[in-house]
Amino acid sequence: MKSEAYKAYIHITTRVHWIDSYAQKGIVDGKKQVESIQRKLGFVKESKPYKLRIKGGGEVDITSKELSTLNYIAKNKKKELAVLPYYMYSILLVYQWGAFETYVSDMLKEIYVLRPECLKSEECVTKKDLVENLSSPIDFLVSLELEKLRYFSFTDIVVYLTKKFNCKLKPKSVDDMNLLYKIRNIVAHNVGKVNKGDKLPSEIKIVNGEIIINKKYYDKAVNRIGKFVLFLEENLFSKY
Repeated sequence: MKSEAYKAYIHITTRVHWIDSYAQKGIVDGKKQVESIQRKLGFVKESKPYKLRIKGGGEVDITSKELSTLNYIAKNKKKELAVLPYYMYSILLVYQWGAFETYVSDMLKEIYVLRPECLKSEECVTKKDLVENLSSPIDFLVSLELEKLRYFSFTDIVVYLTKKFNCKLKPKSVDDMNLLYKIRNIVAHNVGKVNKGDKLPSEIKIVNGEIIINKKYYDKAVNRIGKFVLFLEENLFSKY
């Protein structure tokens, strides 16, 4: 039986896949629209006034200077549309990593509720906290434990799962996820800007000091995250 956390993770990744599909269609349609405008403007001679037909009826006189401005705007919009997918995949990668972290937290919560004895540790709680949570001490201990995870790096998560549950993670899988975590941090905390010394996969290009993530690498990253989640589901949660 799959955890509720895993079901939620699958739902999120499916939703992100739809976002990807519809966004790509929107970008393609946007390019076609700009190219259509450029073709129409291309027939106009800048030395003569041009009457621009308005959708719904009517015409507007366009001077050569205004025509030049419209051409400039269309050219730049087309240029921006060309790079939008890379920005989108950077954003979606951060979201996918967030889905992974949410899965880990929610999956552990399910384990702790099912098996409260897993919460045993040498850590102490204050009498004040204990008295304030007499009606639901287990819920209190679970929330206290999960609060720690909020500030964990990926390495911290690996150490935690290894020590707490003796979860034997594959070194290659951990290395791959560590790299994705690094890329996620560059995008999320440094707005995609790469610092000197940052070592990145050969598939990722750097343009003007900024990470460019294409669909091929994004799909590979999502696949790696998905496999890691499934491994935890089958080798950790299923034991409880």
